[in-house]
Amino acid sequence: MKIESVQVELLKVPANMLYEAAGHSVSHNWHILSRIVVEDGTEGIGWLVNTRPAFIYPLYEATKELGDLLVGENVYKNEYLYGLMNSYGNWVGPGGFLNMAMSSLDIAVWDVKAKLAGQSVSNLLGGHSNSVNSYASDRLWYSMPIEELLESAKQHVAAGHSRIKLRIGKVDDISEQINRINRLKEEYEHLDIMLDATESWSLSEARSFGEALSQTGIIWLEDPIYHLDLKGLRVLKDNLSIPIAGGEHLYTFESFRDTVDSSSLDVVIIDLSRVGGVTPWIKVAHMCESANILLAGHVLPEFHVHLLSAVTNGYLVEDMPRSENIIRTKLEINQGNMIVPQGNGFGIELDEDACTRYRVS
Repeated sequence: MKIESVQVELLKVPANMLYEAAGHSVSHNWHILSRIVVEDGTEGIGWLVNTRPAFIYPLYEATKELGDLLVGENVYKNEYLYGLMNSYGNWVGPGGFLNMAMSSLDIAVWDVKAKLAGQSVSNLLGGHSNSVNSYASDRLWYSMPIEELLESAKQHVAAGHSRIKLRIGKVDDISEQINRINRLKEEYEHLDIMLDATESWSLSEARSFGEALSQTGIIWLEDPIYHLDLKGLRVLKDNLSIPIAGGEHLYTFESFRDTVDSSSLDVVIIDLSRVGGVTPWIKVAHMCESANILLAGHVLPEFHVHLLSAVTNGYLVEDMPRSENIIRTKLEINQGNMIVPQGNGFGIELDEDACTRYRVS
């Protein structure tokens, strides 16, 4: 089935609330939205989303240029299409900018393939389960006062979540964070809590803070130190009782291979945009499966619920609704699980009026 047209759009979507993340103020979620239409009229969609405008316009232009390569090609040949884009842009790769530019196009290819097959992407990739354990991570920022944090947790529990993830930055004393976790535990005894340290600590700080945090019962510690310090991560994994999670900052198959071979993580988190789309995502997933490592997804729950439910080692999907203002379909959470949407492809219906309203190019 030949690709008839590729359209790429840039959307500036208002965030539901202003907040600060990684030292940056966030007011909008920038989307690069790709649409691929094949000769029978079937359309596939994919996107990446970022909270910062830095390099978003060059990335949009690169995605458009790569999309032009796909016109006239067979949509079923995702490996060939991926290789075509990768070869064309390899002078700015591997990984990084090139992966990000390819990602929404590759996602759209898989959306078309599944629609043509009359299946969900989850089923097309293996269909291991109909749901995935989920956790909420929106409106849980380290800049929030404790009362606002408790209110956010209340709303997440009411929405069906049984796990939430807090964030923390550079600190001299971990006691305040421990107090925040304990307050949450007092209010919600059965709520599982995870902590993302956003690569803010030295190895010695991570060991000390981790030992203190282990007393709180958190179920994972994410990115405690720099993601390429594999020896340091292995030290933490071997010496702390808390599972160590990381990987969202990795781009290439080789970097994931080195991380897996180092046995430095209990849970590997894959960022669908950074890894370059579904085609490389599924390879990394199976590599982790061979090493008995659990998988989680970084943001983009609309796509990750399909990918994580397709494989046997899919563990947790992150409910971070950065795209809810441009889609009509809503993800269902039931007793701490995200349900794979019904319908073919990714089962996503865009709100076309909203896409038009927020389109800037």
